Amino acid sequence: LLLRYVTKTPVWSVTLIALTDLLAFLPTFRKTRHDPEAEGIFVYALSSIKFVFVLRSLDIITVTTALYPAYLVLANGIFTIFALVRRWQKG
Repeated sequence: LLLRYVTKTPVWSVTLIALTDLLAFLPTFRKTRHDPEAEGIFVYALSSIKFVFVLRSLDIITVTTALYPAYLVLANGIFTIFALVRRWQKG
């Protein structure tokens, strides 16, 4: 709510929320780079799929309504692939 009050527009508010979430996700990438087995990637893969269904269920698709779920599809999907590749590399 604070971001919405500060930005005055819903689009910028959602954009800043997505960027904040991305910054909070970066330590998980760093941890997984060093220890690929530390995270349960099944949960991230399911979350990515879940938000595909969220996007498909939107009646009206705008930047405001679709940005955050789309970000979550990408972030969780990329993380899943990253973790699988790191596990494969570590052997």
